[in-house]
Amino acid sequence: MKRQLVAVPLLVSLGLCAPVHAGGDDDYLDLSFDDLLKIKFQLPAALTRLTLLEAPASTTVISAADIRLTPARNLYDLIEVYVPGALWTNSEQGPHLNVRGSTANRNYQYLLLVDGQVMNNRAHAGASAELEQWDMSDIERVEIVRGPGSVTYGPGAVAGVISITTLRGKGAPGSVASATYVSPYQSRALTLSHRDESADYSLFAHASVVRTPGVQQPLFQVRSNGQAGFVGHDVFPSNAPMEYFADFKDQPQLKLHLRLDFTNGWQWWSRFTQQGSTWASNEFKTVFAGVPTNEQGLRSRELSSNVQKEVALAPGLTLSARLSAESNDFERRASAARVPDPNHTLNYNVNFAESDLTARAVLNWQATPWAQLALGAELSRDHFGAGWGDDVHDMRLGESGDIVNSPDSKAIQKGNGNSADRLLPPIFVGDGWSASTRSLFAEANLNVGEHHKLLLSSRLDKNTYSNSLFSPRVVWISSVADGHVLRLSAQRSSRMNTAAQMFADSVRGRASDAERASSLEAAYTAQLTQGLGFNLALFRSSDAIISFQGFDNTDRLTGQLRTLGAEGELHYNWERGRIGMNVSHVRLQDWTLAPGITRSGISYADYHTQLPGAGIQTGFGDDLNNWPNNAVKVFGNWKFAEGWTMHADARWTSTMQGALDGLEALKRAVAGTPAATPAFYAALERIAIEHTYASDLRVNALLEYAITRTAALQLFGQNLIGRYGNKRYAQDDGNIAAAPVRVRFVDEPATLGVRFTYHF
Repeated sequence: MKRQLVAVPLLVSLGLCAPVHAGGDDDYLDLSFDDLLKIKFQLPAALTRLTLLEAPASTTVISAADIRLTPARNLYDLIEVYVPGALWTNSEQGPHLNVRGSTANRNYQYLLLVDGQVMNNRAHAGASAELEQWDMSDIERVEIVRGPGSVTYGPGAVAGVISITTLRGKGAPGSVASATYVSPYQSRALTLSHRDESADYSLFAHASVVRTPGVQQPLFQVRSNGQAGFVGHDVFPSNAPMEYFADFKDQPQLKLHLRLDFTNGWQWWSRFTQQGSTWASNEFKTVFAGVPTNEQGLRSRELSSNVQKEVALAPGLTLSARLSAESNDFERRASAARVPDPNHTLNYNVNFAESDLTARAVLNWQATPWAQLALGAELSRDHFGAGWGDDVHDMRLGESGDIVNSPDSKAIQKGNGNSADRLLPPIFVGDGWSASTRSLFAEANLNVGEHHKLLLSSRLDKNTYSNSLFSPRVVWISSVADGHVLRLSAQRSSRMNTAAQMFADSVRGRASDAERASSLEAAYTAQLTQGLGFNLALFRSSDAIISFQGFDNTDRLTGQLRTLGAEGELHYNWERGRIGMNVSHVRLQDWTLAPGITRSGISYADYHTQLPGAGIQTGFGDDLNNWPNNAVKVFGNWKFAEGWTMHADARWTSTMQGALDGLEALKRAVAGTPAATPAFYAALERIAIEHTYASDLRVNALLEYAITRTAALQLFGQNLIGRYGNKRYAQDDGNIAAAPVRVRFVDEPATLGVRFTYHF
């Protein structure tokens, strides 16, 4: 029995996963510890098979047990608990991840996969679906690849990959229902899952609905006149702040999922998700017909389907094929009412839908005892147009909302911050436009000695509106002793621009820039005993950053970023639980703005912007903005008595020195100018009083009691102990005013929740 208890946690604690083609973790319960380490798996970030210790990229795996026991509102919270250094921030574009210091105001530097299918919103938002879902009980595991991953998963993975694997029906027939309530968000969730298995197939079906009115948690903000404080109190006192984490337009989160795994190797699933919330760092409600309304926010709805099969063509030769279809409807509301009708297109910044059909095939060949080869191809066809059920005249795309249907578009009206006010004319696309992406990728896995392997990987991607993008990787893997592996890797990943921006650039006769990330990494992984292991990683990244430049409606090279980092992970599993911890240090090595670019939110180390009514804000400091250089995280689950299980996690992050550098640079630029008013210095003093950008400590906990063999009750809480208010910051895209207007945060409240689960 002890061997069974250790085998499955080992798959997770090593930061790896079970093979995608295998029957599941239960297939390995009878293996010895030594045999388990010798089996070759289809690991994250690789096309060929490797042993558990030979993972070619730094990967964190969050298991179904972790998901069940960790107090987390959504995947953003979950990733923040378990992934070294990871955190998330807010922006007008919605929540977004920061991993290894890579920050942007959208998730377009990450790829999001569900059961191997890329779910990114290609035209605008990047990884937008799934991540805000409060219900995660349909997930078997989540794998987060830290750092570049385009060579395996495709263009866009310059900062990381988030891969979700859903549950299957194998081995666990029956149904499960749960009800959850979380205060003070007033969040109420109902879920129902059914699992079944026969001689021919296994089935998993899941449905959930989550309603969250949110909590009126004021935003701290500084106005351009220097007035600083919390909205609804010190700032805009006559206005009510929007509810924090409220459902988009009072529409609940929904999830419907059906998956069939056939014994002949076929797999099919279909999935629908709806999520959305108010922008968690907005100022105040918008008044329509005299009624204050939560207005600014985003909604993403996604319908997808996938069929795949792996076929053995000959001994040592297999073919994996997948056909997937997906449609995504995306809306982003404007920050304030532009016309009285709340549903008018002018009250949207973005309103569109996109559809995608993708075919993928991968051939794996054990060519010789010392050589594995993989060769694959992918073809996708995308269409971008009006949102689900919308009139084509309501369509609005592009970074400035300048891609519309026709001169009769409802989005064109002078004086409403839309394309009619821009220097460049709008782009008319009728009922939309289409584009194709063609990809080729390959990998060679070579044994170059008894204890050494060389992994050579490459990928080539070409979109209708992009240049060819090449992503190569070289990995040296050395087994220095039993259970000890050293990995040295060098790679480059590429990110195409958003589909809307690439199309707009093409129409206007310019080539669309691509973002590229290069990295060098050395990692040492050791599994010392059945339960004890660790991983150490050192890395250096060099990135060519692109971002939107509003003065001419282009995305272009913004600057060259170089960072250095180190991560350490330690884990220990035993029969009654597991504990783990990780540390992260990532800091700026160099940041240089591109010619003609005067500012950026990446860092205030290089800066040269004229502030209205003040002096020139110049570069100051040598740290990343929107990022704490250091983080420590600890977590654990413990079955301390029969039927009782406890979880606790804590994380500490250091001072956000790069953001403080921006405040000091601003202070120097304003000194001795007409902008150096008492209100300006009072704002800086209020920011200091609120301990803004100070180090942060958070603690979460959960207690689970198995009432019977079929019923369980959980009590849990977030932010139970916090320092300086558990601040959730808004993304700082770079200062533009003679006041610290980029300083925005919400003091997240302590939460208490209860969940009852019943197995039929």
